[in-house]
Amino acid sequence: MKTKRDSIVVYRSFYEAAKALGDQEELELYRAIFEFGLDHKNTDMGPMAAAMFKLIQPQLEANYKKWQSSQKGAQATKDKWAKVGQEQDEKKAKGGPKEGQKETKTEPNVNVNDNVNENDNANVFIGLQLNDKSLFPIYEDDLVKYRDLYPAVDVEQELRNMVGWIDGNPTKRKTKTGIKKFVNAWLSKEQDQGGRRSPGPAKRAGLNLLKEVAR
Repeated sequence: MKTKRDSIVVYRSFYEAAKALGDQEELELYRAIFEFGLDHKNTDMGPMAAAMFKLIQPQLEANYKKWQSSQKGAQATKDKWAKVGQEQDEKKAKGGPKEGQKETKTEPNVNVNDNVNENDNANVFIGLQLNDKSLFPIYEDDLVKYRDLYPAVDVEQELRNMVGWIDGNPTKRKTKTGIKKFVNAWLSKEQDQGGRRSPGPAKRAGLNLLKEVAR
C-alpha cells in the first residue's frame, strides 16, 4: 500500500483563484495546494493566499481521504486474491492423478480446473466486492476495453477509487448483475467531467508554477 500520493487533481476553480493574486502569493497558493494535496501538510503564506486556500482546502481534504480509502481497499483486495491463489495451489497439490486408475473411469479433472482458475487470477487487475461479499474480478482485458471507451479517464486509479467507495459504503454494494452498470456509470461520469488525463487549466497552472520555481 502506498504511503505517499503520486498525483492530485487541480480544478479550474483553483486556477481562477490563484490567477487573481499577485505573483508571490500566487506561488504561495500553488505550493500550499501541492503540499496539502500530496503530503497533507500546511504551509505558511500571505493573508490573501491563505484566504483563497481556505476555500480550496475542503476539496483537497475530501480527495485525500478518498485516496486513503482507495489504498486500503486495494490492499485488502490484493490480500484476498493472494489467499485465493494459495488455496488453489494447495488444492492442486492434493488432487493429482491416482495410481492404478483405469482410463475408462470418469472423475472430475481437478488439475484442469485449477489451471484455468490460476490463469484467470494471474490476469485479474482488481476485485470489486459484491453485496454477497464475493469478489467480482476486473481483468487486464477489461482495462483495455475501458481505456478505449473512456480515453480521458485514468481507468486504473478510478477502479481503485471504486474499491475504496465500496469498502466505505457496504450497504450500497452491487449485485453480480449490476456491478458492470456501476463501473460504466462511474467511468462515464469521470469522462464527462474531463477525466484525469485531459490537458487543461490544471496542467497550464502546473507549468506556470514550475516557471515560477525556476526563476
